Amino acid sequence: MHETSEPKKMLILYIMDILWKYSDAEHTLTYNDIIRILDEKYNMVAERKAVRRNLFNLKDFGFDVEWDETVRKPVGVKDKEQTESVVHSNFYLNRTFEDCELICLLDMVAGNKDLPVNIRQELAGKLLELGSNMFAGDQRRVKRNIMPAAENRQVLLSLEVTHEAVHKNRKVRFQLRKVKVDPLKLEPYTETTEVTVTPLGTEYTCGNYYLSSLKDGKQRKYRLDMITDVKITDEKGEEVSPFAAPAKVLAEFAFDSCLYEEIKEQAEKMRMVGADDEGRIKAVGVVSTDDFKKWVISKGDKVNVTAPAPLVNDIKGCLEKALARYA
Repeated sequence: MHETSEPKKMLILYIMDILWKYSDAEHTLTYNDIIRILDEKYNMVAERKAVRRNLFNLKDFGFDVEWDETVRKPVGVKDKEQTESVVHSNFYLNRTFEDCELICLLDMVAGNKDLPVNIRQELAGKLLELGSNMFAGDQRRVKRNIMPAAENRQVLLSLEVTHEAVHKNRKVRFQLRKVKVDPLKLEPYTETTEVTVTPLGTEYTCGNYYLSSLKDGKQRKYRLDMITDVKITDEKGEEVSPFAAPAKVLAEFAFDSCLYEEIKEQAEKMRMVGADDEGRIKAVGVVSTDDFKKWVISKGDKVNVTAPAPLVNDIKGCLEKALARYA
């Protein structure tokens, strides 16, 4: 045995590091495994009793260390007077995220075009550190399709500033970019306006971050990649009232059966009540008027809304305007 180059008080930290790097539910460690890694990687010699004591201390301190317990019964003549003993084996750290959950997060980071590529690579590296060395090694061999970054590189800063404003209940002021096309030159140009709102939070929908906010008592959403120069003001945020929430109504509609999974996302408390003459499913559910209207229009003749009348007329008016453009 060689002399250890580190004090014994570091043993518990090294054991925790070993569990973090080399164990998970699929890769467990024995006492001998931990003793071997301590010697090879940390230049520390430890006895089985010391390893056992520190593993139990980690558990007592609140770390989610798991192991198997096996009851060993006396079997030999010499063991008859001995009592049963418990053998511990297969130690591992129970992680916050399962491997499949980390894979989902890695894929989401790779496909988030609102963030610069270097930021996504940095985030992916941090996610890999949440798994074991075996998981990180496997995932580094996976070729992920990195979406091109958006032109606006201030998205991460905008996220940070708006969430700070939400915490402080302050309004934010920013420059809102709108890209339009000059009808004479047939070239796109950017039009910028200053906007002041009360931020309510951010959400990630359909590949884009949106800032949900209040402006003059009405709820509005702004794409974060179209926002720059976000600053917190000294003005107190607007009071959030029930009237600021998106308008919702109880709607009656019929839809092609192939849209069942999509309609469940659009209608809360949906209840199917029968079928119409064309074999479409008749149902009722609570919907957000603006979002539901846009979704219905995007589905063409696959959805038919029959109530309430204001929503029906609104959808009909949009479709008539669209049809008139083809007259």
